[in-house]
Amino acid sequence: MPPAEFAGKVFGGLDGWRRRFFDLVQGRQPRCLSDQEGLPRWLQASGFNPWERGNRWVLEMAQTGSARTITLLALWDGKDTGDARGGTSDMIQIAEKAGVFDVRVIDATQLLACDCGG
Repeated sequence: MPPAEFAGKVFGGLDGWRRRFFDLVQGRQPRCLSDQEGLPRWLQASGFNPWERGNRWVLEMAQTGSARTITLLALWDGKDTGDARGGTSDMIQIAEKAGVFDVRVIDATQLLACDCGG
């Protein structure tokens, strides 16, 4: 989804993290599956949500390159609670099941003390 919609959904009231995200994408054209929120009509009956679709797309795109090793670097607290399909836990499980990714997890609980202005 477009960066502004993504930031609104992901960061909520975390203004510091939202600013950091916009600083990263400023002047760049991020790859977007769609220019609007939600799934296209042809995928609405698939059972996917936009997050799951995005995760699967990123993993598929990673496999199309010529890299000998593909690393999935995930920032995750290690908890499945509240992490629905399309969440970090789901993406890690899909990558591990595929068997072609070197999955590395950065422990988000170690970063919770970070004062990022949020």
